[in-house]
Amino acid sequence: MQSPDPRLWGDDGESQLAYMRQRFADELELLDAETKRLVDAADARGMSDDAVRRLIETRLNREFVGKRRRCRPSG
Repeated sequence: MQSPDPRLWGDDGESQLAYMRQRFADELELLDAETKRLVDAADARGMSDDAVRRLIETRLNREFVGKRRRCRPSG
């Protein structure tokens, strides 16, 4: 098991961290571009800001969060 101290990882660990940072940045850039595309398409259809927000939230939940969990009724 490796130490969580990155100073002990050496060059291999640093290169792995650099790769992961770049991969994460690339994925965020793709997500941002897709979100902007969805907003532009919704604006072109004349959707309200609230409708656009719900559209984006629904899409992100479906693709990244997965199935909605059922909530128990309170009370």
